[in-house]
Amino acid sequence: MMMIPQFDACASWWTQGPDSKLQIELARDMGYAAARYGHVMFPENAHEPALRCAELLLGGIGKDWASRVYYSDNGSTAIEIALKMAFRKFSLDRGILLDSDKSITNERNIQLKVLALKGSYHGDTLGAMEAQAPSAYTSFLQQPWYSGRGLFLDPPTVFIRNGTCALSLPQSIQNCHLSPGDKCR
Repeated sequence: MMMIPQFDACASWWTQGPDSKLQIELARDMGYAAARYGHVMFPENAHEPALRCAELLLGGIGKDWASRVYYSDNGSTAIEIALKMAFRKFSLDRGILLDSDKSITNERNIQLKVLALKGSYHGDTLGAMEAQAPSAYTSFLQQPWYSGRGLFLDPPTVFIRNGTCALSLPQSIQNCHLSPGDKCR
C-alpha cells in the first residue's frame, strides 16, 4: 500500500488548517471529549475543561478588565452575542437602561451601526449578516431583511516583504481622519 499526501479542500478550515501532527492531537482530544462529555450545554453548569479555559482567559487576556466568560457554540451566534454585549454597554454608558419604561421609547430613536471590513463574513444569522457589507450573501434572495447596519471599510493588506511584516492601507482610508459624525468618502 502506498501513502500519498492529499489535501482535503472541502473540509472545514478550522479542522484542516493545522499541520498533520496537530491533526492527530486534535482527533485524540476530540475523541476523548466526546466519550467523556457527549453534548453539554451550559445553562448554569459547566464541565472541568470549560471552567479551566474560562480561568485561563480571565487570568490571561482578560486580566484587569473581564469578570466572566460566555460560551457560544458557533461563530455566527458568537457575533450575535458580541453585538448584544456591545449594545448593552452602549446603553448602560448612556443611561438608557436606567428607566425601563422610558428606554422602550428612547431606544427606538437610536440607530446603531458597527464598524466592519468590506468582504468580511460573520455568519448566517440575521444579526451577523447585518454586520457585514452588501454582497451576494446578503442579496434579497439570500436575506430579504438585510439593510447593512454598519460603516464598512476597505480592508488593509498584510504581507511579508524581505522577511518583514508590512501593512498597506487602502486608498479609501489612507488620509481619512474621522471625528464622531464624520463620513469617510
